[in-house]
Amino acid sequence: NGEILPLKLVTWSTVGVTLGFLFLTTVFLLCLRAMQCNRTSIVNNGATALFLSELIFILGINQADNPHPPLANPSNIDGNMSI
Repeated sequence: NGEILPLKLVTWSTVGVTLGFLFLTTVFLLCLRAMQCNRTSIVNNGATALFLSELIFILGINQADNPHPPLANPSNIDGNMSI
């Protein structure tokens, strides 16, 4: 797994920077009440949608690291922890 670590590092760092800038963009556009027009609203909605999709992507990566989450196993529905 030595070759996976740099890939994870690049993925987490770029997504983290992207999340930060998208959050700042959304806050900045919400603070500009004087420039409330259709174009600003469209850009703000796009930045918010991208922020949420990146956040869901990061949460999905964490789920993919665990190959057998407890609820993904159909035999585990009744609480039986057999393998």
